[in-house]
Amino acid sequence: MHSLPVLALLVLAGDAQADAPPATVEVQYRTVAVRVGPAADALADAGVRNLNGEPVLLTPAQLAAVDLAGRGSADAGASPWVALAAGQTANVLLGQQAQFTTGHERKPAASDVVPRAETVATGSQWDLRADPTADRGAVRLAVQFRDVAVDPVVPVGYQVLAGVSGASGGPVRFGVQRPSVRRLELDRTATVPDGQTVAFFAGTRWRVAEVTRTAGYAPLAVLNRLTTSKTEAVDEDVYALVTVKRTGAPAPTAADWVAKYHKALADGKPADAARHARTALDLDPACFAGPGK
Repeated sequence: MHSLPVLALLVLAGDAQADAPPATVEVQYRTVAVRVGPAADALADAGVRNLNGEPVLLTPAQLAAVDLAGRGSADAGASPWVALAAGQTANVLLGQQAQFTTGHERKPAASDVVPRAETVATGSQWDLRADPTADRGAVRLAVQFRDVAVDPVVPVGYQVLAGVSGASGGPVRFGVQRPSVRRLELDRTATVPDGQTVAFFAGTRWRVAEVTRTAGYAPLAVLNRLTTSKTEAVDEDVYALVTVKRTGAPAPTAADWVAKYHKALADGKPADAARHARTALDLDPACFAGPGK
């Protein structure tokens, strides 16, 4: 397996709404992996673990419990923020590409046989969209998350006879790798109050980790001889956590949206006018009542 450079890509797609105020939503996204066992059971008892992937709005105590349970995991530490205007989607790719030799193939119009490579993109990908609600007290959040990992690969050798690229003839041994790819995926929406964090249970994965154990109790002088460290497969619950924070100009009032409604009608834009009217009515059902309305 050959690893290519790490990818860290952020793409903002879509256009901000032309009639929206200059306000943005800051979105923090991260994953937390919790070793299956007592720590995972404690989060389940606290109501954080939802097997259906439905969103769970975290209280401060629950958020602290998640961070404590995931402390020291491979996913802990990175907590980037991205600023989104209404109507924009952030596409974030964090990972790397790995190449595997999966077989061989004969070159066209030649007798040479060359290795055949397959490239697998590993890591995590986020698609995030955050639209403030009409009253600007919460954010409508759409999250797509994918996590891709490759199990440890054991090469399998075989021989190809004669005509192999780079050889003058005779048997040449190839090492073939058969990658086994594991994926976690979720596609969910949630309405998140400003400044709060929502958790999505993405699923359970296993990975190879170094596990250290100490046999019994002993004086410090012999502790090293009784401490063993080895790699083994461990199961982890993976949570996708998203925090939203609205920034920018003050939210427009119902009267502001009524004014936009009248302007859209005057400009011959009935679809925009209808949208502005619905927003105004969401804020104040009586906003169109009274003289001149």
